[in-house]
Amino acid sequence: MAKPESVPYIIRESTRFYPYFKDRVGAIDDTHIPAMVVGREVSSYRNRHETISHNVLAVCNFDLQFIYVLSGWEGSAHDSKVLNDALSRPNGLKVPSDEFPPVSDEDTTNEIDESYEWDDTQTQDQQPSVRHHHISFGRSSSESITAAGFVQVRRVEMSRGSTGVVKGGKKKGVTFVIDCSKPVEDKIMDIASLEKFLQERIKVGGKAGALGDSVTVTREKTKITVTSDSNFSKRYLKYLTKKYLKKNSVRDWLRVISSNKDKNVYELRYFNIAENETEDED
Repeated sequence: MAKPESVPYIIRESTRFYPYFKDRVGAIDDTHIPAMVVGREVSSYRNRHETISHNVLAVCNFDLQFIYVLSGWEGSAHDSKVLNDALSRPNGLKVPSDEFPPVSDEDTTNEIDESYEWDDTQTQDQQPSVRHHHISFGRSSSESITAAGFVQVRRVEMSRGSTGVVKGGKKKGVTFVIDCSKPVEDKIMDIASLEKFLQERIKVGGKAGALGDSVTVTREKTKITVTSDSNFSKRYLKYLTKKYLKKNSVRDWLRVISSNKDKNVYELRYFNIAENETEDED
């Protein structure tokens, strides 16, 4: 578990953020982790998406390293209940009474911003002088962010219909496809280089270029297939694909769009200024 710096480097070295956010250390959000549960307890672990999961509260710093994690809650538990548990624990998140910002009546129904204080027993070797953590919670979406808008902790999206348990007790793998047909046929993109880029950049256990047996990246004609035997984020794959397009100076021409036919397929399409912007963010 990483320990927060007194003033994070990304804040300290930025004239845009320092000193306005010098007391902020990261962002907080909940995420649903697939669970394997049998018997009478299954119903309590079934979340609002009808999947079986744990509701886990996590805090990360500006390097996307975890500095606090509270696990163990059932998937049916409301986010506020998990947060209240974290606040009520002896070594949990502590909210100084003098650190609340002014909140108007209308603000309390949608969003509450609070500053959190950690003590030195909360994470291993953590310093008690690290005080403030500015968060945004209470939204039903996955876009809780810091006030500066540069750190986001997103929920791990699970495939619809996945329960985390399949016949025989084996985990479900996930498979995503990137359809590069149009740019490859027009010879403005080398699909082999995208395959190599993903193999080198996808992180497993926090390390890039070490896919092992858990993640495979394969190429067939104009399509790239990424298969993982663990929970793998479709958004992460889109993020890496966009990085590749930018690196090869074709980001202004191409967009990574979710296929209308298959939710596990991305298509590389030519930029269309009239195209619905929200579609690109799926």
